Amino acid sequence: MAPAQTGCRECGFDWDAPPAELTDILRQIARALPSRLGIAQQADTTAARPAPGVWSRQEYLGHIGDVLVWYRGRIEGVLAEDRPVMVGLDWALETDRRRYDRQPPERLMSVAVASLRGLAEMLDGLNEGQWARRGIGSEGQERTVLMLARRAVHEAHHHLGDLGP
Repeated sequence: MAPAQTGCRECGFDWDAPPAELTDILRQIARALPSRLGIAQQADTTAARPAPGVWSRQEYLGHIGDVLVWYRGRIEGVLAEDRPVMVGLDWALETDRRRYDRQPPERLMSVAVASLRGLAEMLDGLNEGQWARRGIGSEGQERTVLMLARRAVHEAHHHLGDLGP
């Protein structure tokens, strides 16, 4: 189901954000991430889950990096193929499988920042026709490159809040 074309109730992300704003948000998050994790490391609260079913800060950080790589792959597929069918991914299972809590936070940070910057750079180069290209989502609905980009940026924007103030 597509998100409503309004702001996210939890993080305030604007689902109508234009392409140039999306790349600005990605770059802002790339600049903000190191301080968010630094605060958590000082409190020694990066790897442990705060409650059952709630990811740790390291898990959110690892997820940010990986989900952006995943969305970038989806966008590249839509740009390269005519209406490709995209397969979904269970991120809760994937997070458990990848064991972000056992990875060095500095590595997770490096991947996340590189993913944020890389996606922003890729999106900067798109023209109007590319933003409008379509793929087929895992539930059978059409997804434009713009919607995929908005979903990717929302993931990073939303989970930045999960890393703390």
